[in-house]
Amino acid sequence: MKTILVMILLSLLFSGCTSKVVIKKELLCYELQDITISDDIQIRVYKDDLALFEARNNELKSAISFYKMQNEKYNLECKK
Repeated sequence: MKTILVMILLSLLFSGCTSKVVIKKELLCYELQDITISDDIQIRVYKDDLALFEARNNELKSAISFYKMQNEKYNLECKK
């Protein structure tokens, strides 16, 4: 019992004396390709589905715009 208590105390004592290791992270840069949003095309849909198709179209366009912006930020960070 005494040996276990002594081991715990010694481990606590020496753990405060260890030096802290700091790891410097590196940014890995990759060449990313830009994409363009294609032009709108005319498709035939039911009137009930028109709002759904337009909403989905706008959602996809905003997602592509978001990722284009992220790629531009990433490219700027890599150029530094």
